[in-house]
Amino acid sequence: MNPRTLPASFELAIAAQCVPPLRERGGRSAELGERAEARPGQRLWRFVLRRFRDLSEGASRRASPLPLRQTPRSSRGQEGIVTGSARPVAAAGDSLRRRQAGVWCPLLARGPSPAMGNGLSEQTPLLSSLPPFQCFHIVILGLDCAGKTTVLYRLQFNEFVNTVPTKGFNTEKIKVTLGNHKTVTFHFWDVGGQEKLRPLWKSYTRCTDGIVFVVDSVDVERMEEAKTELHKITRISENQGVPVLIVANKQDLRHSLSLAEMEKMLATGELSASTPWHLQPTCAIIGDGLKEGLEKLHDMIIKRRKMLRQQKRKR
Repeated sequence: MNPRTLPASFELAIAAQCVPPLRERGGRSAELGERAEARPGQRLWRFVLRRFRDLSEGASRRASPLPLRQTPRSSRGQEGIVTGSARPVAAAGDSLRRRQAGVWCPLLARGPSPAMGNGLSEQTPLLSSLPPFQCFHIVILGLDCAGKTTVLYRLQFNEFVNTVPTKGFNTEKIKVTLGNHKTVTFHFWDVGGQEKLRPLWKSYTRCTDGIVFVVDSVDVERMEEAKTELHKITRISENQGVPVLIVANKQDLRHSLSLAEMEKMLATGELSASTPWHLQPTCAIIGDGLKEGLEKLHDMIIKRRKMLRQQKRKR
C-alpha cells in the first residue's frame, strides 16, 4: 500500500492509537493529547504519517538492489525524470514490479525515459565501438652476448643503447608500427642467457604468444650450443605450436654466416612440424631487419590464433 494514498480513516486510526499514551502522562502531554484527539487533522497525526512514509520509503530502498534516489518531478509531473544534467532513475514501484515478474536486471531497472528518445536496446554499446586492445607476450631468448638486450632497447628507443650482460631479465612494453600502418603492442621479456639462468627459460615461455631467439651469426664455435638450446625450448609441451622468430644478429660484420649456413647449423628443418619459425637477418645496432622480423612474427601469431579458434569450434 502506498502511504501517500492512505484513506482518511487510516490516518485517524493512527492518530487515535498515538493519543492514549500521551493522555496517561498528564499535564502538558494530556493537553497535547486532547488537542490531537479534538483536532486529528493537525500536527500529531501529520507527524506520525510523515514518519510512516519515511520508514516505508526507506524499506523500499533497502529492498531494491540498486540505490534509488528521490528525484524532483519535472514540469509534467512524471516521476523518474530528473531535470538538468542528472541521469534518469527508475521509481521503486517499477523496480518492484520487474522483480516480481522475474525479469529484473540492473539495466532494465533504470528504464529509458521519454526524453531519451530510443530505448536502451537500440543503442550501440560503448565498448563495442572501441578498437580491441591486443598486447602480445613475447620472450627474447638466446645465448649470452648474442645481442638480446640490444634488440630490446633498439625497438624501444630506436637508437643504439650500450648494454651490459643481463643477470636476470628486462621487460618492456613497446608499440611497434608494422608495414600496414597498424600499431601493435608487444610485451617483451628479455631473459639472461647465462648457462645458470637457462633452466628458468621455461617459466617465462609459459602461455607466451611468441619466442624471439637471438643468435650471434659470427660466433661459429657456439652455434652448436645455440642449436641445442633452441631445440630444447621448442620441444617443451607447453611451447608446442608457439611461433619462433630466429634473429640472425650481427649480419653487418664481415665474417657473419649466411642464412643458408645458419639454417644448416641450427638444423631448423628438424624443428617440430607444429612449430612455425622464420629466420630473419638483422643488425641490432642500426635496427636493420627488426621491424620485418616482427611483422613475420605477428603474422604467425595471428595465423595460430585463427587455427586455435577453428579447432575450438569443431569441438
